[in-house]
Amino acid sequence: NIVFYYAVASGNPEIIKLIVPTMTDYTTECGCLRDYHKTTTAALLESDDYDVVKTALDAGYDLKKDPYFFENIGRVRDTRIADLIFSIRPLSEDTEGKAMIAALDSYNEELVAYLLDHNANLTGYDNPSGNYVMHYVLDPFKPSCTLETVKRFVDQGGPCDGTTHGALDG
Repeated sequence: NIVFYYAVASGNPEIIKLIVPTMTDYTTECGCLRDYHKTTTAALLESDDYDVVKTALDAGYDLKKDPYFFENIGRVRDTRIADLIFSIRPLSEDTEGKAMIAALDSYNEELVAYLLDHNANLTGYDNPSGNYVMHYVLDPFKPSCTLETVKRFVDQGGPCDGTTHGALDG
C-alpha cells in the first residue's frame, strides 16, 4: 500500500486511476504516516485534496473496506471532502462515536463543528485511551475545547453523567 500512498502524494489522477483498481487490501499500513491507523484511507484523507479523493473514489476506491475509516476522519480538513465521503459512508454507521473522537483528538475545530451540524454520535468511547467523547470535549490542552463546543455538545445530548468516564471530575 505504499504504492497507493505515493500515488496519492503525487496528486496525479492518471496514476491514482491505475493503482486503485489493483488494490485488494485497505488495511495494511502505509508506513509513511504518523499514527497507529496508517491505512490507505488515512493516506487518502491526509492528502487534503478534494480532487485526489474524488478521483480515487471514482476509480473504485471502497471506503467500506477500511475498518478504521471513522478513526481516520480527523485528517479531513475540507468540508467538501467530508460531504463526499459521508455520502458514501454515512455518519449513521459510526455507532461507536469514533469520528467525533478523531476530530477532537486531531484539534480539528472545523470538523468538530461539521460533525455537530450533521448529528454525529456523541456517546463514543475510545478503547486505546479509555476515554469518552466528553473527555476530549473538555480536554484543556485541545484548542477544540471552546465554550461554544461544550455548549453545542451538551445541547445536542452529549452525555454529562457517569458515562463521561471522569471527564467532569476535579
